[in-house]
Amino acid sequence: MPASAATRTAVVVGAAGIAAGVGALTVGEAPTAPVVAAASVADHFDLQRHQQSVLRDHAEAAADRVSRSVARPPLLRVQRATKGAALTVSEQSLGGAMTESVAPPTPKEIAASLLSSYGWDSGQFSCLDALWTRESDWNPYAQNSSSGAYGIPQSLPATKMASAGADWATNAETQIEWGLGYISVSYGSPCGAWYFWESNNWY
Repeated sequence: MPASAATRTAVVVGAAGIAAGVGALTVGEAPTAPVVAAASVADHFDLQRHQQSVLRDHAEAAADRVSRSVARPPLLRVQRATKGAALTVSEQSLGGAMTESVAPPTPKEIAASLLSSYGWDSGQFSCLDALWTRESDWNPYAQNSSSGAYGIPQSLPATKMASAGADWATNAETQIEWGLGYISVSYGSPCGAWYFWESNNWY
């Protein structure tokens, strides 16, 4: 057999094998099987790509949740609504819960913070401290057994302090506000009251 005839035969046989592999098409049939097969393969690869994309998104979301759960929230600062300094943050848990430790202001701190409202500078506090340390040692429950003078400023009678507030018998701030008002009217300043006390042992 000539070489060209052998080549033609091989091509025909090869073509027949290909036709057999894709469904052995006969003349007149619509080439539906190869088209459907090609579409199915394409759909399969599209589905795989979609599944891989979804898995990637889930992995990224999980990593983000872990990262945010480990991060500590910022510390918060809370200011006192009443007189005094800012609250001090003492500890904070990983969950963000915060406890705050604040010592209430002492009577001396209250008095020092009120001086400027009477037009007095901070230098007046040393005189006030000396005066009320001698009178009551800054004790809001101090009472003179002989005269009945009461509280930090040793009001006589004690009920005079009711003009500063109904809680005068127990509230150091109410007593201090009354006492500073009394000093302002009677002596002009804490140092004026202290100088008088030094000479007379009362004010």
